[in-house]
Amino acid sequence: MTSLQSIEFMTGMILCVIGLSYLKGMKGWMSWIENLAIKPGQSSLVIGAINLVAGVFIIAFHWVWQGTQTIVTILGLLMTLKGVVHLLYPFWLTAKLNIILPHSKNILAISGLVTIVVGAFILHDLFLQPGVRDYWLKPFLL
Repeated sequence: MTSLQSIEFMTGMILCVIGLSYLKGMKGWMSWIENLAIKPGQSSLVIGAINLVAGVFIIAFHWVWQGTQTIVTILGLLMTLKGVVHLLYPFWLTAKLNIILPHSKNILAISGLVTIVVGAFILHDLFLQPGVRDYWLKPFLL
């Protein structure tokens, strides 16, 4: 498996697990979102740092602008942009929370479903690439 395919696998798996977490652990996520409002400036810095590191990692190792693999690169760019905004304008989170809080349950449900679908699509596309299935099945085929 190539480094590009490894980034795609990582991205697809993370999206699927986070999406499932949004749906299965909705109460926990809603509580977390409500707690963000207590110290939005500090919270924004943590959110920004995590997104910046993950986004830059993706675009550093997955700069692909062909076919469905473009989705992973775009996600990396969006995460980088989100990280920059949160780090440079930490109190922007306050305005965002004012919009999100009244609708957090619906937003989490929709986000969870969309995130799972995008992650599953990335993984499905990855496993259609030549050699990837053999790479993952190799330990089971004696």
